[in-house]
Amino acid sequence: MILPYHSEKFHMSRDRRITAKEDAKRYRQGYPGLEEPSDAWDNLRFYKGILKSRSSGGKWPESEDYVDNFHDKCERDLNILERGSYEWLFPIREQGANPDSQPLTRAERDAMLEEPDCVQRLRRSYELALRFYGLSMDPKSDKLTRTAEWDRRSKNLGEKRHNYLRITRILKWLGEFGFNAWQGPLVRTLASGIYERPHVLWPMRSSLTDYFVPVVKDDDLRKALEIEIAGFEIAGRGPGRSQPMGRLEDAKSSTRKQRSRSTTRGEKDKRRGRKSSSSSSSSSSKKKHRKRKRSQS
Repeated sequence: MILPYHSEKFHMSRDRRITAKEDAKRYRQGYPGLEEPSDAWDNLRFYKGILKSRSSGGKWPESEDYVDNFHDKCERDLNILERGSYEWLFPIREQGANPDSQPLTRAERDAMLEEPDCVQRLRRSYELALRFYGLSMDPKSDKLTRTAEWDRRSKNLGEKRHNYLRITRILKWLGEFGFNAWQGPLVRTLASGIYERPHVLWPMRSSLTDYFVPVVKDDDLRKALEIEIAGFEIAGRGPGRSQPMGRLEDAKSSTRKQRSRSTTRGEKDKRRGRKSSSSSSSSSSKKKHRKRKRSQS
């Protein structure tokens, strides 16, 4: 089945909405069956600096600008990133919440990666988003570190759940443009905010496992992240958690053990019941025997 080019927010197919797992797999496989128009070049023109971004029918005029101007505005006020700009800064091959943006095409992506100025602007977009989340990237090692703004920014990140959708978009964007090496550090940094005290990103926990990790393109890295997060879970890391809690497989194993114990207890109770019944019936027959003896005498 060929899915429509302008897919809906929840990736509607003809019959049903696909699950997060299916969506991640479809992304990693390069959107099999996706039709792309040959005349869609808005993202390339934006990143070349010859087209202004558009924001949902002019809803956020401060976000409608050429890419360099927009970057400069964000340097002065990072909150502008909240206003209809993610689809333009981080284009992926899916339709986003801004209807005036255009999904990325493979032809656009390849053309952008051939332009050094576009690549530099792509990196600047990512660095601005990191700053918005209270992070910075070392220009040589690409390692992520927390900035002085982390406490304030991470609190906003944890409380406002629309950010989770945006992080998923950024992770997909990184993989789409070949910045696969940047996916792992971002996921690990978010995981540290979830599992390390004071667990400021704890509300993001299910998004980490269901949306962020599954879109990591490198198979070995994705499996390594799954193991690391499972380790945090098994260790019982989290606010107010006194009992270790592992992955779904561990939970199922625990449930099976509990059922086994319950069955064993039930069988023991039945055996006790049979013994009790047997002893009571034996006691009753002894009493009847004594009565017969007295009546005969």
